[in-house]
Amino acid sequence: MTASPRCLNAAGKLLPAFAFLISMQAAHAQSLRQALEVSLATLSSKSHSAILLWDLARGEALAAVRVEVFTAPRCLGSLVKPFLLLAYLKEHCSDITFPPHEALACSSRADASPVPQAGFELRPCVGRATSQCPVECWYKPGHGKLAMSRALAVSCNQYFYQVSKRTSPPAFFRTLAALGLSASGDLASRAPVAPETMIGLDSTLRLAPLQVLEAYGVLVSGHPSRETGTLATPAFAHAILLDGLRLGPMEGTSALAQQALPPNHPLLGKTGTSPAFAGKRYLKSRTDGWFLGFYPAAQPVLAVMVYYPGGLGARDAAPLGGQAIRMYLEMVR
Repeated sequence: MTASPRCLNAAGKLLPAFAFLISMQAAHAQSLRQALEVSLATLSSKSHSAILLWDLARGEALAAVRVEVFTAPRCLGSLVKPFLLLAYLKEHCSDITFPPHEALACSSRADASPVPQAGFELRPCVGRATSQCPVECWYKPGHGKLAMSRALAVSCNQYFYQVSKRTSPPAFFRTLAALGLSASGDLASRAPVAPETMIGLDSTLRLAPLQVLEAYGVLVSGHPSRETGTLATPAFAHAILLDGLRLGPMEGTSALAQQALPPNHPLLGKTGTSPAFAGKRYLKSRTDGWFLGFYPAAQPVLAVMVYYPGGLGARDAAPLGGQAIRMYLEMVR
């Protein structure tokens, strides 16, 4: 090879760095993998975090530190909220009124005409627990009234608690199953299932992180995976989901991941904070942080997943995810 590939063009779009990577001689590819893993190990050393860089097109790891974390079922906190939102939208399509800027067709056809829709009114998030919404939001001042995509971007606990109350557990677990996700144990067959479980606030729902990454990959790309297949997602639901994942890095809980990247290089992102795991049991007094990001936002080819023990998704895991993506881009540029 006579020249190094350019990863980014003047418009800030990702050029086919992965095509280059795939075509490299095996020895060169292995050298890059080793260099990436050394850098990821340095990045994660202080926090003992686990980091996975994933090639979406090939469905395989580019590099990883503590990869075993991503294969065993774990609590993932708010990373499950997009699945709950999809389950609700598929089950209650006709109950939704969108603001003018979100007036999307309630149909599985992208070109379908909008249908009449009844009101979808939730109580505004006030932060503190109330008799109508007995969970606290992580944002103590309260988010107020939210549109769906922004609720996902800011990961509002009170908003999703109310959504979970209106979503049947069978619909939720059908959505998980359609994406190749199975809850550990017999949770899917239990009745009832607490709303807190379906929004990731307790330690009951456990999913394999790598399978969750692949499920998100199906949703953001619209293409089936070898492992998960595809989900027949209504066009309007898919648009809301993508908008929420896009807004998260811009003004939501994934903002610190976006700030780690160069200007004009947007990504998609979702954070999660779960009960901490230690000694084969979950602790109520501590939390673990998660981040799942996809780059570039317009047509993702790279995914990153971060597990930050003893931390928070937005504060701790998200910035590591952004730094890992930037590190990769600098190496292949």
